[in-house]
Amino acid sequence: MSNGVLLLLEKKLKTTKASEHIKLIDLNVEYNPALHFQPCQPSLKPSPKKTAAANKLLSHPTFAEMITEAITNLKERIGSSQYAIHRRKNDVSRDEVIQILQAIASSGRFWHDWDNLKSMLSFQLKQVLSEYPEAKMTSEQQYASLRESYSDLVNKLNDALTCFIDGPPFTLQRVCEILLDAKNIYPNLSKLALALEKNLLVTSTLTICTDPYPQESVQETDAIEKPREKQQEQLI
Repeated sequence: MSNGVLLLLEKKLKTTKASEHIKLIDLNVEYNPALHFQPCQPSLKPSPKKTAAANKLLSHPTFAEMITEAITNLKERIGSSQYAIHRRKNDVSRDEVIQILQAIASSGRFWHDWDNLKSMLSFQLKQVLSEYPEAKMTSEQQYASLRESYSDLVNKLNDALTCFIDGPPFTLQRVCEILLDAKNIYPNLSKLALALEKNLLVTSTLTICTDPYPQESVQETDAIEKPREKQQEQLI
């Protein structure tokens, strides 16, 4: 091949490369390594599972909120006393408790499950003790009058009552008589405590009565409950 032909081919090749370079510049096509090698960025979005668990914990009511809701559901117009909460728990009114204790005091027998009756007696015991002035005295005054704190006295008597497992003490009749008319029988709390302690520090127990429940007590309970139910309906 002659030198002239080679020169023409070389010139044409250079012209072709130059034109292709011009086209690339016109199209603004340039190689940018940063577009092809981007480091992976960690995701800042929380996991859906963790978010759901956190929302579930936040939506759960607090202990204070649950207590408030429970007391509100009692629907007591004049407030929710300790007795109202106890009645809600055991579904037994105070009048019914009094009627049950009166039946035991008059007959010396009991017809109710001991665990339930024990709960009624425990509540009535605390109610009776709280009516004495020592319940509102200062600690020094309580020690001067009772030789122990009021709370210690209540716990001691309540433990003596609730320690009976198989059945009530055989002195149940006398215990009920005292709890029904405590302030008239024992105006002084220390004497009342001694009398209750004496009647509870026994070992023999009673068995549940299988005879029919006294009808007079049932009728008296109905006579008390019906007016009370009507009064509640009128309030609602």
